[in-house]
Amino acid sequence: MVSELHLLKELSEEERGQSRVEKKTKEETEKIERLEERLELPNYNLNFVGIIPVNPRTLFVYWNTLLNGKAELQVLIEDETVEEVEVELSWHSYYFKLPQESGFKRAKAILRSRELFLESPPITLPSEKVHLSRAEGSNLKEQENVEELIKGIKELQTEKIIGYGERK
Repeated sequence: MVSELHLLKELSEEERGQSRVEKKTKEETEKIERLEERLELPNYNLNFVGIIPVNPRTLFVYWNTLLNGKAELQVLIEDETVEEVEVELSWHSYYFKLPQESGFKRAKAILRSRELFLESPPITLPSEKVHLSRAEGSNLKEQENVEELIKGIKELQTEKIIGYGERK
């Protein structure tokens, strides 16, 4: 802080008011604009919709289309519509809050308008709970270690932190 104040005092009144960013001339600006017009991003005419679980109760739906306007976006779980909303195609994404946890169920998104029908590949939703099974032939010792680890985590979550490095 002291060094910054020292440097500021060294600057003259004239230097303080001037920007250190170089200004482009009109010719340079026009030349850059002409180059930008010629260097368009490639267009692959690819329309798609995808779905990513953020957590057991939130889904991120994203899409790409060359069309503009409004469309209906649906989220289906086990082929039943659970959420539906009107979106602008220019948004390219939307977050859905699910009304309840739907762990290990199949979900997909559908985006449709008069000119468009897109369906995402189905995904399996995550669960809020860890499920352990004792299948025949499974490694019993490994399952016991996991159960012990989960028990330790639950104990740590219930402990009160008194101060830095101290626990009750």
